[in-house]
Amino acid sequence: VVVVPRERFSEAAASLASIVRHTAPPDQLVYVDGASPAPVRRAFRASAARSGFRVLRQDRYLSPNAARNLGLAAVATPYVVFVDNDLYVRPGWLDALVRCAEQS
Repeated sequence: VVVVPRERFSEAAASLASIVRHTAPPDQLVYVDGASPAPVRRAFRASAARSGFRVLRQDRYLSPNAARNLGLAAVATPYVVFVDNDLYVRPGWLDALVRCAEQS
């Protein structure tokens, strides 16, 4: 799972909490942080320290595609799911996507 920034950061910390809560290990999570404000950046780092995911920090704004490319380079899993930093997920969300991919 690669989380990428969009136009705003106001939902980023809550969105990340949703993703962490509803994405079970051993699924890999990479958070691409493109110039988030200091309070948001601190929330990302604290969450990463607790949950063990990787934060890729850039000190400049990143377009979604640039952020996706950075995140993609950091994963080595059979599937990659890109999500925006304002997305909220529900339990089982990733399992459903994997099942769908494996049925194709």
